[in-house]
Amino acid sequence: MGSFLRRFIVAVPPHLVRRFLQYKATAKLVASVVLKTKAEASAAWAHRRRQELPMAVARACAVPGAELWAMNFCATEGIEIWLAGVLNDPRGAGFAKRLLLQDGFIDKVADFLSFNEARRFVIRLLRQPGVYRFVTWLNRDPEMQKWFARIAKREDVMLFITELLQEPGLDKFIVQLLLRRGNDKALRSMLDFWVHTEGSFASVFGSFSKKPGVDRALARVVISPGFLDGFVFRKFLWQEGLGDLALEAATLVGVRGLMETVLPLAFAVVLAILAFYFQGFDNRAVPVVFTDRGIGGQND
Repeated sequence: MGSFLRRFIVAVPPHLVRRFLQYKATAKLVASVVLKTKAEASAAWAHRRRQELPMAVARACAVPGAELWAMNFCATEGIEIWLAGVLNDPRGAGFAKRLLLQDGFIDKVADFLSFNEARRFVIRLLRQPGVYRFVTWLNRDPEMQKWFARIAKREDVMLFITELLQEPGLDKFIVQLLLRRGNDKALRSMLDFWVHTEGSFASVFGSFSKKPGVDRALARVVISPGFLDGFVFRKFLWQEGLGDLALEAATLVGVRGLMETVLPLAFAVVLAILAFYFQGFDNRAVPVVFTDRGIGGQND
């Protein structure tokens, strides 16, 4: 079946691919097939065809309605476990990066994240053991740093980021991810891209500050253990030239932007932090540990 799917994706004319992708049943069929295949075997299969397969998959994803098919595929129970296994394999990780960097694929990822079920799938995937290694590995690649900067400024993706940060436990996951070597520089690279390459920092920040729940999302991150002392003060603020970058970013935002977006958001975050503490936020939250096995509750 795997051999058939490869030949189908690579060789079948686009109009037949379109017919295949218009049915929810075909998404469930393919999902059932891949779940019966070991993740290591799938990673090896994709790696052997790394020259032709990424382009073919990206071409299939460009078919109208493909993102809906992908959502139905990812809604299948257990797919996130299988995909985590593929991404934790260096061969599968390499294939995934080649696919993400295909021309136009960033648009398909953004379309995919416009579906609520797709966003829930990504959250389930991030909870899988070891996925943080894959994310960190991507963040160390200069091309992927630009890719993340481009997609993070999109409206639907910004909304997803705020939802992600509000998900119980994932705020701690994000902080621990930032503490891993290279992710602080990736964040700096993203800011550099918005300030210098596109000059879009003001629009990005202004749009993000208006997303529903962004104050509570940021407050969760700020009070997560390790963010202020471990990331901000020990790693991020020590980067060379960060002061100049901050000044350039503030210039792009302007005085009016500071008054209308920065200060109100900062005040709202402070209020949210106080509200969390009064609600016993830290006492009720399930402690999340970060080990080589990933993230999990205290009893995992």
